Amino acid sequence: MGWETSKLLSYQPIKKPNYLLWGMSLLFLILAGFIITVFTYDGSDYLLFWFLAIGVPFFLWIMILASCLLINISEHAYNERITELNQESTLFWQNWSKQQIPIFGSYLICAEQNGIKALTGDLEQIPLYPEKARPLFNLTASTKPYWFLDEVMQNLEQQCPNYRHYLTHIYIPKALIDDDDLLEAIFQRWDLYPEPVMDYSVWMSILYEEPDNIELSLILVCQYSDRTYHHHSKFISAMLIGAESLMNTKKLQAKSWLGRLMIAQDDLSADINQFFTYTQLSAQNVKDVWISGLDPKNRTQFNIERHKLDIGENKENLIHDIDLTFAKPTELTKYLALTMASGCVSASSQEQLVISQYENKVYIQLITFKKLLQE
Repeated sequence: MGWETSKLLSYQPIKKPNYLLWGMSLLFLILAGFIITVFTYDGSDYLLFWFLAIGVPFFLWIMILASCLLINISEHAYNERITELNQESTLFWQNWSKQQIPIFGSYLICAEQNGIKALTGDLEQIPLYPEKARPLFNLTASTKPYWFLDEVMQNLEQQCPNYRHYLTHIYIPKALIDDDDLLEAIFQRWDLYPEPVMDYSVWMSILYEEPDNIELSLILVCQYSDRTYHHHSKFISAMLIGAESLMNTKKLQAKSWLGRLMIAQDDLSADINQFFTYTQLSAQNVKDVWISGLDPKNRTQFNIERHKLDIGENKENLIHDIDLTFAKPTELTKYLALTMASGCVSASSQEQLVISQYENKVYIQLITFKKLLQE
């Protein structure tokens, strides 16, 4: 399964008492006792005779019955304790699965003039360029180097005023860490040198284990270079995340909530089912699903499970295949999908699910408008 949760403890099988069998065993013991007493007792005390013939077998039967009842009672007590432990374990993993990080702002620059809106409007109007690598749409027609960083900075300021006063970290994927010119351009604008995300899944896990250490962080992804991404459409994605405590101490307002990352294993269908089971979110509440890079096997499993869960079965709940618009995916596409989903949550106030695959890893992540309730 995707999340390696604790296995539920097994119950002790309890057999229902067979009253007919117990009755027959009593008759058998009494009959056997009577026969044995007839052939072995040579006294004249009738009271002792009947005690040996009936009383002793009956007492023996009572002892056996009592021991079986005690075993049955202990098995019931054991199963009740197992139920309590399983309920505690399930509740723990449900709360663990519901843990989220606030998103204070997000912004996307891509090949489309209208950005995310181009993919969420009329289905017939969604642009399709599955084989064409397209450049960034330059809204301001700026010729300034790294103009897209200025656009990101300005838009994040509109969403989260004065965020730069509290910004402590800028993270970029490890694929960009050798781009010295980009790093310097980022430093000139934010006065922070970017830190590399060496492994996305490990990094995400650490964020949720130590949420207060996130402080206020900017996840910045720049797929802009023709030299490196000649066969891929260009995009710039930015997502501002932080510790939940900032909502109280700095009065920052969460635009949406980023859920825990699941890395799907062998069976994507089972992993999606586990995902919704533990988050306790109804799949029908998911407004849009953003998919990218799914191979034929995983695409089939996704379709099987989405039909079971009734995801994307009507015009109100859509499946967005990012690759049909932005050509083949890269190791950075998962960031693009998250930023798109975050933008859609802010626009629609409804939940978004991201399922992206690169090489042999499938990433599943949920973005919600409101924080999931924990017990």
